[in-house]
Amino acid sequence: MPVGLLIIQVYASTSDATQEEVEELYKQIDLAMTINKKYRDYLIIMGDFNGKVGNMRGDIVGPHGLGQRTKNGQYNIDCCHKHNLSLF
Repeated sequence: MPVGLLIIQVYASTSDATQEEVEELYKQIDLAMTINKKYRDYLIIMGDFNGKVGNMRGDIVGPHGLGQRTKNGQYNIDCCHKHNLSLF
């Protein structure tokens, strides 16, 4: 039985990017997931988000989070909350 696999490769702007640039990146991620929703049984979003999600374990961040959460890391956490995703 065929299954759908959606892989989104991300290379985010550095912490020097404007808030508008970072928000545009996450809008593009949202759009890619929305357009391909009917083909998506499995979803992998990977790459370099240029942020630290911190070591606060919970429903989003598993046992591998490190350091203090940065602004870009918070965008990543918010995106995961919005789409019911977890970080590995």
